[in-house]
Amino acid sequence: MVNRRAAGQITGAFAALLASCAGAAGDHAVASQASDTGEPTEACFRLIQSPPHLWPTTLPAVLRYGSAASPGLEHALRESPHAPGAPAVVAALGKVGKPDCVALLRASLRDANEVVATEAALALGRLRAEDSIPDLRATMRDWTRTPLLRTAAAAAITAQQPDPEATEFLCDLILAGSPQGRARGQALQLPVDRPRWALERNVAIEALQAAAGAEALDLDADASWPRLLDDVKRARARLGVAR
Repeated sequence: MVNRRAAGQITGAFAALLASCAGAAGDHAVASQASDTGEPTEACFRLIQSPPHLWPTTLPAVLRYGSAASPGLEHALRESPHAPGAPAVVAALGKVGKPDCVALLRASLRDANEVVATEAALALGRLRAEDSIPDLRATMRDWTRTPLLRTAAAAAITAQQPDPEATEFLCDLILAGSPQGRARGQALQLPVDRPRWALERNVAIEALQAAAGAEALDLDADASWPRLLDDVKRARARLGVAR
């Protein structure tokens, strides 16, 4: 079973990915590391063997190659699906993967552990892999999958198209641990008595804000339940899923 600390690694991979897109790949140390061979294969190997604290360096070293890194990333993931850097490799495919990597991501969504499967869902959303939407929808609806993975699947759907069901799921997830959201959470077969929801709420809030575009939703995972209830109600109205 994947523990909560391990599940939190997805935020590390995603944060490193965003940082690299903002220019971290231009760092001299990263550039010199990636230029050892002039080919992405070694950089992909280093990434999949890297523990999370090295991802801010090894992930940009792969992304600098752009889509040329896609075959090496796919090979690394196929050869070492349980390596410590597998979540970061999947995150990288979500940024620079070629269309033929979608099959591997869909397989990871279906078969990998929670951390890798969650990154696979988010990667499919970033790639706008519309053929994966039935898989993502099935994952979102599957109560045997973890709340984090179901949330990522819903987020990936909304990243590709307006979708009332996925948007509703994200809103309901945010409130699942509250007295007001308990009944709806139970209807979705979420573990409403679990005390910690911060990771899932943050994924859901980011997805809802992206769906809203420039219009700020002002959702805050750390807000009090009464305030969050009001904020989610306003978000529903702005996103067209008000009850």
